[in-house]
Amino acid sequence: MKQGRGDDYLRRLWIEAFAEGTNLGESKLLELAAEMSLDLNKFEEDMANAELSTGSVGELPVTKMDTKVPASLNGYVRYVKFQTLLATEGVTPQVLRPLHEFVEEHGPVTTAEVMEVYEYNSQTEAESELEATVGVERSEIGVGTFWNSA
Repeated sequence: MKQGRGDDYLRRLWIEAFAEGTNLGESKLLELAAEMSLDLNKFEEDMANAELSTGSVGELPVTKMDTKVPASLNGYVRYVKFQTLLATEGVTPQVLRPLHEFVEEHGPVTTAEVMEVYEYNSQTEAESELEATVGVERSEIGVGTFWNSA
């Protein structure tokens, strides 16, 4: 985050850990930072000074938002719930961009992510759209199916 690439780095960690099943020890964290051309000296210094907190086993993630309407969202929360809460604050959703632009900006992405954002009713529908989209290609990463810019 301190080098302005936090989201990209976290995305890469997610793919390594969950799709590829990689053990994310310190050497792997440094290897990924190097692959992303981060300043390794700064990265190592920040890692050494990081304060980490962990939750309890069995604890669900909690999302807190200050809104005009009281709400409590626990565990996995679909976007439509956030959308309703944000609407009470006057925040409206962005117009959906073409699918290839979404994949280009956020890729690699999973079919489930595309289903959520574009509100496809089934995995088959989402995959059909992705396969028909020029500039998007399917790739297998570890045990997962992802979509990237071609």
